[in-house]
Amino acid sequence: MNGGTYTYTSVDLLYAHDVSIAEGITNGTVTASKSKAVYGETVTLTAAPAAGYALVKPTVTDENSGSLTVTDNGDGTYSFTMPATAVTVNATFTSATALSTDRLIIYNKKNGSIAQDEGNSNYRNLWVDNDEYPGWDLTVGRPVTTDEFAGIQVLYRRAMNIKMQVTYGVNGVWTSDVITGEEGSSHILSVNFADKGISGVVKSIKFFRNSNADTMIQFESTDAVSLKTEEGASAPTPASSLTLTYETLMDSGNSSVEKDNTDNKQQFKINEGDGHWAGWIFTLPIPTTLYKGVNFNMTSVPTNGAIEIVYESSETQTLKLSEGNNIVNFVHSGYITQIKFNVAGTYRMGECSASNTYLAKVTDLNYATYGSVNDAIDYSATSGLKAYIAKVDGNKVKLTEVKKVPANTAVVLYAKTAGTYTLSTTTEATEDVSANQLHISDGTVEGDGSSIYVLANGSNDVGFYLVENGSAITAGKAYLKVTSGAPQFIGFGGDTTGINEELRVKSEEFATAQYYDLQGRHVAQPTKGLYIVNGKKVIIK
Repeated sequence: MNGGTYTYTSVDLLYAHDVSIAEGITNGTVTASKSKAVYGETVTLTAAPAAGYALVKPTVTDENSGSLTVTDNGDGTYSFTMPATAVTVNATFTSATALSTDRLIIYNKKNGSIAQDEGNSNYRNLWVDNDEYPGWDLTVGRPVTTDEFAGIQVLYRRAMNIKMQVTYGVNGVWTSDVITGEEGSSHILSVNFADKGISGVVKSIKFFRNSNADTMIQFESTDAVSLKTEEGASAPTPASSLTLTYETLMDSGNSSVEKDNTDNKQQFKINEGDGHWAGWIFTLPIPTTLYKGVNFNMTSVPTNGAIEIVYESSETQTLKLSEGNNIVNFVHSGYITQIKFNVAGTYRMGECSASNTYLAKVTDLNYATYGSVNDAIDYSATSGLKAYIAKVDGNKVKLTEVKKVPANTAVVLYAKTAGTYTLSTTTEATEDVSANQLHISDGTVEGDGSSIYVLANGSNDVGFYLVENGSAITAGKAYLKVTSGAPQFIGFGGDTTGINEELRVKSEEFATAQYYDLQGRHVAQPTKGLYIVNGKKVIIK
C-alpha cells in the first residue's frame, strides 16, 4: 500500500471478552455491569464497602497487564471502555473515618508515679520508683495487631535510665536500649514492629528502670505515645462485644476495695470514704465510634449504687444501678477512659460488656445486604431504612419487610437516601424469619455456579445474580442459596411491600422480556450468547 508494509490487529466487534473481579478483595465488594463485554463497550463498576470502609478508586488491567483508564462518574460509580481482551477489576477499601484508636492515654498502671510537670502543664513526668512496669495493657481496650499498626512513636522532652518493653505474641518480648534525652529538647523514639521482629498481637508497652538511679521520662503531652498506622490499614469494628471481667476490675489505689471471688461470686465491696471507687481504666480507650454503650448486668447493688462513665474530655455520665441489665448508651463523643463504681457498698456482677456500634452502608443504588451475627437488630429504630428477608418463588425474589430480627439474620436493606446508617440492637427479636433464604457469609463461602446468588446491579438491573464457581463472597455480606438449576438472574417480584417500585418493575421487565439475536430474530428460549433485550445488549453465560 503506497509502497509500504503495514500491520494491523483484527478485532471482532461482536466477540465478548470476560470482565473478571479479582480475588482477595477485602472490606468490601465491587461488581461490574457486565460479566462480558465487546470491544468499545462501556462497563460500569459499583462498589459496596463494608461498614466503616470506603473505596479507593478501582483499577482495571487487560491481559497484558496494561492499566486502563477508569473514570469517576461522580455518582459513586466508575466506568471504563472495554479493550479487545479480557480484563480484571481490582479495588482497595480503606477506613472511611480516621483511625480512632491510635493513641495511648498516659497513666501509671502499677508502681511509680506520673504527674503534670510544674514548668509546663502540657508535659507529663513518669517517674519509676522501683523495678515495676508502669505502662499500657493494650488488650484492655482491644487487641493491637501488627497487621494494623507499623510501630510505636514516643515524643519526649527528657529521659533518664529508662527502657521501653513491648510484649507480643505468645512469649515475645522486645526491649529497647536505654532511652536518654537532654531536658528542653524534643526527642522521638520510633520503633518499627517489623524491623524489630515484633509480630502478631501486641499485648503491652511498658517502661521500667535500667538502674537504681533516678529513672524517669517526660512526655510532651497526654497523647505523646501513639501507634503508627500501616499504610492503608484501618481499625476494624470489633467482631464481638468487649467483655469487662471481674479479674480486670481495678480500685483507686488506696486499698478501699475488697474483692470476693469465692464460688465465682464476682462480688466486691467499696468501703466508705472520699475518693474511693472501683472500675476499669481503658489504657487504649474505648472510642465511641466503635462502641455505642455498656451493659452492666448486676445481681446485687447497694442502695444508691451508681456507675460513672468518664470521657477523655473530662465529661462524665452517671447512671444509678439496679439489679438486672443496666444499659448505658454513650452521650458524649470521643474516648472512654474510665468506667467507675463510685458509691460505697457491695456490688455483685454478672456479665458486663461494651456493645458494638453497628453501621450499614447503602449506596446510591439504594440497596445493600447486611447481617449481624452477634446481636439482634431493630431496623425499625433507624429512620429512613427498611429491612427485608428474602425467599425465592420461581424466578422471582419475594421480599418481606421485617423490623426486630434475631442475631445471625441476613436482610436486604433499602433506603431512599444513600449513606451510612447506625443500627440499634434489641433484646426483643419478635420477627419470624424461618422462611428467610438469605445467609451471612463468613468469608469462606464461594459460588458453585449453580445455587449461590448475591445482590448486584448487573446487566439485568438490580437483583440477585448467580455467583461463578470459586468466586468468594466477602465476609459479612448476604447471599441466597437456592435449588440448583435456577436462572442466571432472579429479580424482585411477588408480594414485595415497601421496596422501591421502580427496581421491582425493572426486574420484572427483564424476567418477562423478549429476546432477539443480533440479526433481529426473536428467540423464544435463549441459551448462552449475546442478545438484544429492551434495546440493551444482554449476555447469557
